[in-house]
Amino acid sequence: MSRYIFLSVKLLWILDEEAGLRLAIEEATSPVSDLSIPILILNPEGSRGWQKLGHPSLLPPPHRGRIAGELILRADDEAQGFWELNNSSGRYGLNCGRTEMQLNAAAERFVAEGVRIDIDFQGI
Repeated sequence: MSRYIFLSVKLLWILDEEAGLRLAIEEATSPVSDLSIPILILNPEGSRGWQKLGHPSLLPPPHRGRIAGELILRADDEAQGFWELNNSSGRYGLNCGRTEMQLNAAAERFVAEGVRIDIDFQGI
């Protein structure tokens, strides 16, 4: 897939109940139709008035997950080729007692697949 696409969108990630890894492009849905669109990093205003689907949409009911966040391709020359992994999720990352150790464990799942990761733990 094109590097441009990955520089344009955030990927949501989550470890489900059984520690299965799930990924999706961050999307928003229209309040008046079934249409959904990606939320663009450089034009977040383009989805104003739309409802973010968020991390729970990556899981079947009852939406149980271990930890979640965003995966963002780093564009600066210094970190080119690295992905930033954070715990930016209202339900599964922030404000729910998740630790940096848990984020590091999630990062190991990506590293095992050959993905170069920088970690950005967001504590409260």
